Amino acid sequence: MFDTMNIVQGDIMAQPLVSVILATYNREELLMRAVDSVLLQSWHNWELIIVDDGSTDGTPQLLDVLSRSHPRIRTFRQENQGPGRSRNRALRESSGDLISVLDSDDAYAVDHLHLRVRFMIDHPEVDFIFGGYRAIGSDAQLLVPDMDDPSVQVPLDECVVGGTFFARRGVIEQAGCWESGYGEDARLFARIRSSFLVKKVDFPTYLYHR
Repeated sequence: MFDTMNIVQGDIMAQPLVSVILATYNREELLMRAVDSVLLQSWHNWELIIVDDGSTDGTPQLLDVLSRSHPRIRTFRQENQGPGRSRNRALRESSGDLISVLDSDDAYAVDHLHLRVRFMIDHPEVDFIFGGYRAIGSDAQLLVPDMDDPSVQVPLDECVVGGTFFARRGVIEQAGCWESGYGEDARLFARIRSSFLVKKVDFPTYLYHR
C-alpha cells in the first residue's frame, strides 16, 4: 500500500507510484502515439515499461532511442510469445505501487493517470478499477469477436477493455496474471473480480483506437 501522505500531484519521485506496462509487436508506426500520450500525462510520477515481443520491423531501434532519451522508460525484448506473456514480463519488471495497462496502438488522454490515481487514493478499499474509454473507429469496428464463440460479433460496450485496467500491486499477480490466447483480458478480469474489490469508472480517458 502506498503512503498517500507523501504523494504530491506532479512530483517525480525516485520510486515511481505508477508503472505503465505496454506490450508491443510490429507497431513501429503506431507506438509513438501511445508513448507520447504517457509523456504528456499531467501526473508525472510514473515509469513506462515496454516489452517488445520479437518485432521484425523497426520497433527495436525505436525502443533503443526511447530508452536512451527518457530515463523513466525502460524497454525489454524477447522472442515472440504473445501479448499475455509480454504483459506478464512487463509486470515483473515494474516497480510501481499501482499498475496501469496501455496497448501499443491506443493512447491516454492527458489526465488518464491523474484521475485514476486520485480515485485509488480516495477509495483505499478498492483493489482494481476498469472502464472509462472512448472508442475511436467506425460502427463496424465497434464490434468484436465473442470470447466464447469468435464467429459471433458482439458490441464493444459488452466487453471489458484490458487497456483500462488499473490495479494495486499484487492484485494481477495473485489472480494468476495474463494467460495466452484470445480473451485473456476477460479471463483475467473474471478471476480478479472473484477475489478482489473491483469498481468501474466512467471518465473516458482511455483512447481505444479500433
